[in-house]
Amino acid sequence: MTMGEQPKSEKIINRPGSEPLRNTGPNVSYPFAIVALVAGVVSLFLNLFLIPSIVGVVFGIIGIRHALSHRTEDGRKPGFGISLAGIILAGLGAVGYVILLIFRMSTF
Repeated sequence: MTMGEQPKSEKIINRPGSEPLRNTGPNVSYPFAIVALVAGVVSLFLNLFLIPSIVGVVFGIIGIRHALSHRTEDGRKPGFGISLAGIILAGLGAVGYVILLIFRMSTF
């Protein structure tokens, strides 16, 4: 293999007239934001004693604080939107749980 030649296992398939795909940055995950989003979605369907809603809001706040303190060079806040969506869904789940609880109490 000569200098500048790619190994056969890493050959890049390129269409004519297009650039080969390149890795644009590190593969970064946002665990607090993802936990907030999952808890928010779970709170919409299975909100046992408001636990998923509380978890979603707490982890969403932590995720937002983490996103604000780890901005990229171009000003983006990675994980901010996912954290915010988790907080909103968890809040909707909590409101739905309270409405359902009031409705159940009024029927007795």
